[in-house]
Amino acid sequence: MKNLILFVFATLVSLLSFSQNTTGMIRPAESFRNPFDFNLFYMPREKVVEFKNLETKAEFDSLRIVLYQEKLKTYEERIFLADSATQLRKMEADFWNSKLLANDAMLEEERKTNVHLRADIQRIRQSRIYYFLGGIIATSVVVGALK
Repeated sequence: MKNLILFVFATLVSLLSFSQNTTGMIRPAESFRNPFDFNLFYMPREKVVEFKNLETKAEFDSLRIVLYQEKLKTYEERIFLADSATQLRKMEADFWNSKLLANDAMLEEERKTNVHLRADIQRIRQSRIYYFLGGIIATSVVVGALK
């Protein structure tokens, strides 16, 4: 059993070392022959880092775009709410303006009526009938007081 385990271990180690030797280690500026039937591509580490940075930057840019879209949506909602508040204030101002105009019209009509009434009262006071009736009433009071 011990021999079998040692044999399996030795076989695995030799297979691993053989597979490592056949492919070799890729080093910059060295030629490499691909023993397999599919394509292998070599890129320098700087290029890989650059592509990874570009990919990370693209992810950040996409996240920024999403964030800016959310901010834009928030600003649009705020603008809509501000417009709604402005419209409500305008409607309220128009309502109170119409109430004030109606009140002014009513007061103007009342003033005109009062002017006419004052003119009528003044005209009556200046008429002879007013004094004649006043004299009759005064005479009747005096006569009634003397009896």
